[in-house]
Amino acid sequence: MASFDRFQCNTRARRPRRRALAALFTALMAVAPSGAQAQQGVVAAASFMQAPQDPAYRTLELLYTKFLASGRSDVEIHLSPAGGRSGARIEPNSDGSFTCHVFGLQTPAGEIDSRPSMRMLAGTLVHEATHCLVTPYALGIRPDGDDPASQIASSLVLLTLESISDARAVIELYRKDGIEAAQEFAALMLPHRLMATSLSHSTAPALRAALQLVCTEPGTVQDDEQAFAAALRIGRTGAEYAFQRFARGTGRGEMLEAQGFKEVSTALDTALERAVQAFHSGRYENNAATLRASGEVASAGDYHFFVSADGKIRTEPALGMEGVRSAASSHH
Repeated sequence: MASFDRFQCNTRARRPRRRALAALFTALMAVAPSGAQAQQGVVAAASFMQAPQDPAYRTLELLYTKFLASGRSDVEIHLSPAGGRSGARIEPNSDGSFTCHVFGLQTPAGEIDSRPSMRMLAGTLVHEATHCLVTPYALGIRPDGDDPASQIASSLVLLTLESISDARAVIELYRKDGIEAAQEFAALMLPHRLMATSLSHSTAPALRAALQLVCTEPGTVQDDEQAFAAALRIGRTGAEYAFQRFARGTGRGEMLEAQGFKEVSTALDTALERAVQAFHSGRYENNAATLRASGEVASAGDYHFFVSADGKIRTEPALGMEGVRSAASSHH
């Protein structure tokens, strides 16, 4: 069983020094983006048939192909290097699908080939893209009230979603790059999660449990659906564990027994079941996304990319704010 209290893995992989890694994490989250900028002027549509040469665009395209082009969902994903901090903005569509804009995916200048920076970027991309696949089903279950009971129930939802995203980042880094990559990402994240200023980002239990899982039970995350389900399970359980410790440690344990809290907890479980179902049988394959200079507006260099079964990438121009699936359907 995965442990929520200990972060360990009996391998000989070199562990990075925490101080240096914390400094690197801070640098990666620095304010000024070094990724793609919008191209100037009006360019003929034919020139967009090849992806821009900006390394930030190309890096995100390749990382998405490597880590995320699997499973299904009800979501069209847009990726952008622009933004001071990474995040995901989700919008429901009228047809029951969702649009998710992931921003702040910065590649530090001169460090594109640096192993720690690339692993941090890869983990951040997986984290935010996981929000795209899970958060849509939990949009309506956070209480609106500002009373303590509503606030604590809302915190449970947020902590669960963050824990799931962190757990999946560890699992996918292990699956694609090995145990050392998973260890390094967890080591980068743990100091910040342990010192989180808000409960919703106190995801250390999920990070530890995900790492313990890939160390001791790697056979349980062999295929894409197993790995996705494991991340949701670890995130949910890890958040519950952290949340109960917090609630009881701050004298709010009785709120966990309140009817409203239990209803939110039940609705959260239902939302996660829907996310698992969508990963198995959602309307879209997760083998395509849109790259944008900005997460807010369409820009001249924006493009869609499609990943074939053998990993080859095809691109098309994005001539507006349409998603990749909308663009594909317009050609048929």
